[in-house]
Amino acid sequence: MLRDTILALDDANAVNLLSIFAKGQEVGGKAVPDWQPGMADGLEDALVVQQADEAGAVSRGDLARQALLVLAADPEYAGPIEALVAGPRTEAYGVVEGVVLVTALLVVLQTQLDFERDKAGRWMVKVKKPSADTELLKALAGKFLAFLGQ
Repeated sequence: MLRDTILALDDANAVNLLSIFAKGQEVGGKAVPDWQPGMADGLEDALVVQQADEAGAVSRGDLARQALLVLAADPEYAGPIEALVAGPRTEAYGVVEGVVLVTALLVVLQTQLDFERDKAGRWMVKVKKPSADTELLKALAGKFLAFLGQ
């Protein structure tokens, strides 16, 4: 089962596969925004997120595996994720920096959410695909915010 295979990935492979996925994506022709502090509030409001207790408790691998689970639950991305996970492992080129991981996670979040500013300049987050597994998405958002220390 794809879920079990994703959960069995070690940290380096999970992060590497997520980075490969993100590099191959165009998110509706939109540029991936830089993470801005106000986005955390919009994400929490949209998904009623519960964060992990400690920011240090979320590893890069945990975050990457959760992002891969969100993608695997979406019929649009399940096939490509299954092919990536089942394919040959490639060597990661050095340590994936936090900025690259944050960008990859924003790409994944944008497959499920729209990030927009309202007239007052606050970030608003809207769920694009209500049929997506909301619990997986909430868990990803919570781990992401905990990882960022938000």
